[in-house]
Amino acid sequence: MFGICPIVNFLLGYQPTQRFFQFELDIICHMKNSQKGSIAVWLMIIVLLLIAGIVYFYKTYATHPASDQLPVQTTQVPNDENKLFGYISSISNMNGSDYLMFKQFEFLQGSTADAAARKAGTCISDNDGCHAANGYFIQGTDIATATIEVSPNAGIIMATDCAAYPQISPPNMSVSFDTFKTFFRSGTVCSYKDSPYWIQTDNSSKVVQIKEQYLP
Repeated sequence: MFGICPIVNFLLGYQPTQRFFQFELDIICHMKNSQKGSIAVWLMIIVLLLIAGIVYFYKTYATHPASDQLPVQTTQVPNDENKLFGYISSISNMNGSDYLMFKQFEFLQGSTADAAARKAGTCISDNDGCHAANGYFIQGTDIATATIEVSPNAGIIMATDCAAYPQISPPNMSVSFDTFKTFFRSGTVCSYKDSPYWIQTDNSSKVVQIKEQYLP
Protein backbone atom coordinates (compact mmCIF):
# COMPACT_ATOMS: atom_id res chain seq x y z
CA MET A 1 0.00 0.00 0.00
CA PHE A 2 1.33 3.44 -0.89
CA GLY A 3 2.27 5.82 1.91
CA ILE A 4 -0.56 7.83 3.42
CA CYS A 5 1.61 10.65 4.80
CA PRO A 6 2.80 12.00 1.41
CA ILE A 7 -0.83 12.08 0.18
CA VAL A 8 -2.04 13.86 3.28
CA ASN A 9 0.90 16.30 3.17
CA PHE A 10 0.14 17.00 -0.47
CA LEU A 11 -3.58 17.57 0.12
CA LEU A 12 -2.95 19.68 3.20
CA GLY A 13 0.32 21.18 2.08
CA TYR A 14 -0.43 24.87 2.15
CA GLN A 15 0.50 26.50 5.43
CA PRO A 16 -2.87 27.60 7.01
CA THR A 17 -4.50 24.23 6.42
CA GLN A 18 -1.43 22.33 7.61
CA ARG A 19 -1.45 24.18 10.92
CA PHE A 20 -5.17 23.54 11.35
CA PHE A 21 -4.83 19.79 10.72
CA GLN A 22 -1.38 19.33 12.28
CA PHE A 23 -2.69 17.32 15.23
CA GLU A 24 -4.67 14.92 13.05
CA LEU A 25 -1.75 14.63 10.63
CA ASP A 26 0.64 13.58 13.42
CA ILE A 27 -1.79 10.89 14.56
CA ILE A 28 -2.23 9.50 11.02
CA CYS A 29 1.50 9.39 10.31
CA HIS A 30 2.23 7.38 13.47
CA MET A 31 -0.41 4.71 12.74
CA LYS A 32 0.42 1.19 11.64
CA ASN A 33 0.59 0.48 7.92
CA SER A 34 -2.71 -1.47 7.96
CA GLN A 35 -4.46 1.43 9.61
CA LYS A 36 -2.89 3.87 7.15
CA GLY A 37 -4.09 1.74 4.25
CA SER A 38 -7.68 1.77 5.48
CA ILE A 39 -7.58 5.51 5.94
CA ALA A 40 -6.08 5.93 2.46
CA VAL A 41 -8.97 3.99 0.93
CA TRP A 42 -11.52 6.12 2.76
CA LEU A 43 -9.72 9.29 1.75
CA MET A 44 -9.80 8.22 -1.90
CA ILE A 45 -13.53 7.46 -1.65
CA ILE A 46 -14.18 10.86 -0.09
CA VAL A 47 -12.12 12.61 -2.78
CA LEU A 48 -13.99 10.77 -5.56
CA LEU A 49 -17.34 11.69 -4.00
CA LEU A 50 -16.28 15.32 -3.76
CA ILE A 51 -15.22 15.32 -7.42
CA ALA A 52 -18.53 13.72 -8.47
CA GLY A 53 -20.45 16.32 -6.46
CA ILE A 54 -18.55 19.19 -8.08
CA VAL A 55 -19.17 17.78 -11.59
CA TYR A 56 -22.90 17.32 -10.88
CA PHE A 57 -23.23 20.85 -9.49
CA TYR A 58 -21.47 22.32 -12.50
CA LYS A 59 -23.59 20.44 -15.04
CA THR A 60 -26.84 21.12 -13.21
CA TYR A 61 -26.50 24.75 -12.21
CA ALA A 62 -23.43 26.48 -13.58
CA THR A 63 -24.25 25.68 -17.23
CA HIS A 64 -27.89 26.81 -17.01
CA PRO A 65 -29.19 30.37 -16.68
CA ALA A 66 -31.00 31.30 -13.52
CA SER A 67 -34.33 31.45 -15.34
CA ASP A 68 -34.17 27.68 -15.93
CA GLN A 69 -33.72 26.87 -12.27
CA LEU A 70 -36.91 28.35 -10.82
CA PRO A 71 -40.46 27.55 -12.05
CA VAL A 72 -42.32 30.54 -13.42
CA GLN A 73 -45.71 31.09 -11.81
CA THR A 74 -48.28 32.33 -14.34
CA THR A 75 -51.83 33.52 -13.87
CA GLN A 76 -54.32 32.20 -16.40
CA VAL A 77 -56.24 35.22 -17.61
CA PRO A 78 -59.11 34.77 -20.06
CA ASN A 79 -58.95 36.89 -23.21
CA ASP A 80 -60.90 37.35 -26.44
CA GLU A 81 -59.04 34.47 -28.08
CA ASN A 82 -60.56 32.15 -25.46
CA LYS A 83 -64.11 33.40 -26.08
CA LEU A 84 -66.52 31.14 -27.97
CA PHE A 85 -70.07 31.67 -29.18
CA GLY A 86 -72.62 28.92 -29.59
CA TYR A 87 -75.26 26.73 -27.97
CA ILE A 88 -75.16 24.52 -24.89
CA SER A 89 -76.91 21.24 -25.62
CA SER A 90 -76.49 19.67 -22.18
CA ILE A 91 -74.83 19.96 -18.78
CA SER A 92 -73.47 16.87 -17.03
CA ASN A 93 -71.41 15.97 -13.99
CA MET A 94 -68.58 13.44 -14.13
CA ASN A 95 -66.33 12.58 -11.20
CA GLY A 96 -67.42 15.67 -9.32
CA SER A 97 -66.81 18.14 -12.17
CA ASP A 98 -69.40 19.86 -14.40
CA TYR A 99 -69.16 19.70 -18.18
CA LEU A 100 -70.92 21.46 -21.06
CA MET A 101 -71.76 19.95 -24.41
CA PHE A 102 -71.09 22.99 -26.57
CA LYS A 103 -71.63 23.53 -30.29
CA GLN A 104 -69.77 26.52 -31.69
CA PHE A 105 -71.40 29.05 -34.05
CA GLU A 106 -70.46 32.49 -35.36
CA PHE A 107 -72.28 35.62 -34.23
CA LEU A 108 -72.07 38.11 -37.11
CA GLN A 109 -73.06 41.77 -37.04
CA GLY A 110 -73.08 44.75 -39.40
CA SER A 111 -72.04 44.33 -43.02
CA THR A 112 -70.67 40.85 -42.34
CA ALA A 113 -74.07 39.76 -41.07
CA ASP A 114 -75.78 41.37 -44.07
CA ALA A 115 -73.53 39.51 -46.51
CA ALA A 116 -74.13 36.19 -44.76
CA ALA A 117 -77.89 36.76 -44.68
CA ARG A 118 -77.94 37.60 -48.38
CA LYS A 119 -75.98 34.45 -49.13
CA ALA A 120 -78.40 32.40 -47.03
CA GLY A 121 -81.40 34.08 -48.67
CA THR A 122 -82.79 35.36 -45.36
CA CYS A 123 -81.99 39.06 -45.61
CA ILE A 124 -84.75 41.65 -45.30
CA SER A 125 -85.02 44.22 -48.05
CA ASP A 126 -85.50 47.91 -47.41
CA ASN A 127 -84.61 51.19 -49.11
CA ASP A 128 -80.91 50.68 -48.31
CA GLY A 129 -80.66 47.14 -49.64
CA CYS A 130 -81.01 43.71 -48.11
CA HIS A 131 -79.91 43.37 -44.51
CA ALA A 132 -79.74 40.76 -41.77
CA ALA A 133 -82.82 40.77 -39.53
CA ASN A 134 -82.26 42.82 -36.36
CA GLY A 135 -78.68 43.49 -37.43
CA TYR A 136 -77.21 40.07 -36.64
CA PHE A 137 -76.79 36.66 -38.24
CA ILE A 138 -75.93 33.37 -36.53
CA GLN A 139 -73.88 31.17 -38.80
CA GLY A 140 -73.00 27.53 -38.30
CA THR A 141 -69.45 26.16 -38.32
CA ASP A 142 -67.76 22.87 -39.13
CA ILE A 143 -66.37 22.63 -35.60
CA ALA A 144 -67.54 19.49 -33.86
CA THR A 145 -69.53 19.61 -30.62
CA ALA A 146 -67.10 19.73 -27.70
CA THR A 147 -67.27 18.59 -24.09
CA ILE A 148 -65.77 21.39 -21.97
CA GLU A 149 -65.11 21.32 -18.23
CA VAL A 150 -66.57 24.14 -16.13
CA SER A 151 -64.45 25.79 -13.44
CA PRO A 152 -65.98 25.56 -9.92
CA ASN A 153 -65.84 29.38 -9.73
CA ALA A 154 -67.37 30.05 -13.13
CA GLY A 155 -69.52 33.19 -13.37
CA ILE A 156 -72.92 33.12 -15.11
CA ILE A 157 -74.49 36.27 -16.59
CA MET A 158 -78.07 36.18 -17.87
CA ALA A 159 -79.50 38.59 -20.43
CA THR A 160 -83.21 37.66 -20.45
CA ASP A 161 -85.74 37.23 -17.66
CA CYS A 162 -88.35 34.59 -16.97
CA ALA A 163 -91.44 34.84 -14.76
CA ALA A 164 -90.77 31.35 -13.45
CA TYR A 165 -87.42 32.46 -12.07
CA PRO A 166 -87.87 35.82 -10.33
CA GLN A 167 -84.31 35.62 -9.00
CA ILE A 168 -83.13 36.52 -12.49
CA SER A 169 -83.31 40.26 -13.12
CA PRO A 170 -81.53 41.01 -16.41
CA PRO A 171 -79.82 42.60 -18.08
CA ASN A 172 -76.45 41.27 -16.96
CA MET A 173 -77.76 39.45 -13.89
CA SER A 174 -75.20 37.18 -12.22
CA VAL A 175 -76.33 33.79 -10.90
CA SER A 176 -74.50 30.78 -9.53
CA PHE A 177 -73.74 27.84 -11.77
CA ASP A 178 -76.00 25.62 -9.62
CA THR A 179 -78.90 28.03 -10.21
CA PHE A 180 -78.10 28.12 -13.91
CA LYS A 181 -78.15 24.32 -14.11
CA THR A 182 -81.59 24.23 -12.47
CA PHE A 183 -83.42 26.44 -14.94
CA PHE A 184 -81.33 25.33 -17.92
CA ARG A 185 -82.29 21.69 -17.46
CA SER A 186 -86.00 22.49 -17.05
CA GLY A 187 -86.03 23.51 -20.70
CA THR A 188 -89.80 23.94 -21.01
CA VAL A 189 -90.64 26.84 -18.66
CA CYS A 190 -88.20 29.28 -20.22
CA SER A 191 -86.23 28.81 -23.38
CA TYR A 192 -82.81 29.12 -21.73
CA LYS A 193 -81.73 25.91 -23.37
CA ASP A 194 -82.45 27.51 -26.73
CA SER A 195 -80.52 30.68 -25.96
CA PRO A 196 -77.07 31.21 -27.45
CA TYR A 197 -74.19 31.82 -25.04
CA TRP A 198 -70.71 33.23 -24.98
CA ILE A 199 -68.36 31.02 -23.01
CA GLN A 200 -64.95 32.13 -21.91
CA THR A 201 -62.19 29.68 -21.05
CA ASP A 202 -58.87 30.04 -19.29
CA ASN A 203 -55.56 28.72 -20.58
CA SER A 204 -56.37 25.26 -19.23
CA SER A 205 -59.55 25.25 -21.39
CA LYS A 206 -61.92 25.34 -18.42
CA VAL A 207 -65.02 27.51 -18.67
CA VAL A 208 -64.69 30.52 -16.35
CA GLN A 209 -67.67 32.54 -17.61
CA ILE A 210 -70.98 31.85 -19.37
CA LYS A 211 -72.91 34.83 -20.72
CA GLU A 212 -76.27 34.61 -22.40
CA GLN A 213 -76.54 36.50 -25.67
CA TYR A 214 -79.67 38.65 -25.91
CA LEU A 215 -81.54 38.27 -29.19
CA PRO A 216 -84.18 40.91 -30.12
